[in-house]
Amino acid sequence: MKLFQVAGMCLVCACLSSASSLPIELRDEGEVAQVVLAAQYTVFISVRQFHNRAVADALRRAVVERGVRVLILCDGKHILERGGFIAGLSLLQSRYPLEVRVLRGVLNATLIVDGNRSVIGPLIAEPWTFGLPTTRLDLEPRIAFERAQRFWISWRRARPWTYQIKNPSFSSPGGAK
Repeated sequence: MKLFQVAGMCLVCACLSSASSLPIELRDEGEVAQVVLAAQYTVFISVRQFHNRAVADALRRAVVERGVRVLILCDGKHILERGGFIAGLSLLQSRYPLEVRVLRGVLNATLIVDGNRSVIGPLIAEPWTFGLPTTRLDLEPRIAFERAQRFWISWRRARPWTYQIKNPSFSSPGGAK
């Protein structure tokens, strides 16, 4: 019996040592924002809806201050939800390396930074996650590569989107003449 316990512990240790890194649990939106701010070249983000102010501000800063290329894939059904930040970020497309595309059926929140680390979980898109699964940072480049491949498959199917600001038309108090 003792031999099986020792062999089991050796097997567990061997499995843990073969993995170059274990996922790190991120506890608040500020930690997700720090991952975005550490980006040097690219950030790919896939979200159903986007209400996280800290991550939106980190994306804006990465694009505007350092020229990081940001690609945002969002569900077309939820893109103009009240309190969302996709519309505001899409206005940066004309001057900065940021692009927004929409696709129906985007479910998971995924963030890929520089192609070598990734975050998956609800804290990417929402500032609160009560009762939802944990958000994890994976430092394994192989995992980030696989998630980036899935992102590119969806990205090619999505259509470009930019928020259009429309000027209101005013009529005279007595009606149109």
